[in-house]
Amino acid sequence: MGIDGYAEKERAILEAVTALCRDGADMHTLRIADVAKAAGIGKGTVYEYFTSKEELFARALNYCMEKELQKLLAILLSPGKFRETVYRAMEHVILMGVQGFLAMWTMAPYLGESLSSYAMDGVRASALEYRRRLFEASDVVIDRGAAEGIVAAQEDIGYQHDVLRSFYLGLAWDCEAEDSAKMDHAYSMLVKALNP
Repeated sequence: MGIDGYAEKERAILEAVTALCRDGADMHTLRIADVAKAAGIGKGTVYEYFTSKEELFARALNYCMEKELQKLLAILLSPGKFRETVYRAMEHVILMGVQGFLAMWTMAPYLGESLSSYAMDGVRASALEYRRRLFEASDVVIDRGAAEGIVAAQEDIGYQHDVLRSFYLGLAWDCEAEDSAKMDHAYSMLVKALNP
């Protein structure tokens, strides 16, 4: 759907769910009325967009992933030098780890327990599409690094994708990596891993 494909009230509802998750709301006890209040709309309006709490959470998870993906893709695909791009992406991923992933991981266990296989198939399909788009953006970054002589051209692009994915996932989990010395160290490790 893309982040721009949501109606204003639908976006407000999805933002409210994300904020509630980030603030530690228990997904098992969270009520549609709580979401409506947080979104500043009536409870009935939520049901105009979502048929159930489970559907709401599944779509909120997709919305959160899409929102963060679009920000990351914009960074990865923006013009600039390899090192600058990697550092901007590191800063975003660290912030995303603190804010976005926290909300997603709060929702995920609930979704795994209570969603129908149809709804989970939608989440999986979206995740596969996000992965494909990230791999395309990774190719651009890797090619930029190769053109600048920082990254060795390799036949096994899958290895390089795995390195970048592992690198960014590690940063998302290590929310302490905000200081410049740790970021410099992380960048050095990335370059070394991309040049085996």
